Amino acid sequence: MGYIYSYSFERYRDDVLRRIGQGYGVGLLAGSVIFFFSGMYYAPIRQRIISGILNARDKAPALGGNFAGWCGCFAFFGDGMKYGRQIDDKWNDTIGGGATAFLLSLRSYGFQNALKQGLQIGLFFYFMEAFKYSAIEKKRQEVVDGVQVIKKNDEDYEIVMTPEQFAQVEKELLQKGIAIQKHGDSYLSFSVKKQ
Repeated sequence: MGYIYSYSFERYRDDVLRRIGQGYGVGLLAGSVIFFFSGMYYAPIRQRIISGILNARDKAPALGGNFAGWCGCFAFFGDGMKYGRQIDDKWNDTIGGGATAFLLSLRSYGFQNALKQGLQIGLFFYFMEAFKYSAIEKKRQEVVDGVQVIKKNDEDYEIVMTPEQFAQVEKELLQKGIAIQKHGDSYLSFSVKKQ
């Protein structure tokens, strides 16, 4: 079960670019460590440090590029599903992971094997996302004074209440001098800073 929200094209674009950068950084860091030690292992005794540095310098950016390609493709499909559907749920990353695996293995393995690989990775992501969203849903919903509070992330909350409770909350916020924005008769937003 996901929630509906406004996911703009600018945010979609920024998320794809951010994930590409994160993927490159992770691949570069992991590649630097892996290729440094492999360069040291296969070098003569007196040249181990230099060989490790040269091996990491030569090969780590390629691994970073591979990670960036995978993360960018995954973000393109997964966040594209979120942008197209305007719903954040487990199906976005499930279809994104399957489509990414299919697309990246299509060139190497052909259509049938790429389809199998895409289905296997999609199934893997389905189970991962189902577990993640079930854990999130347990933490997200809590009842406070008879009002259901749904935590969306660290800054946004959605509060479900009766019209009487809504009018009371609106009145109390205005009395305390908190600026609110009304969006129709049943939705308002306000900003509160944590102390």
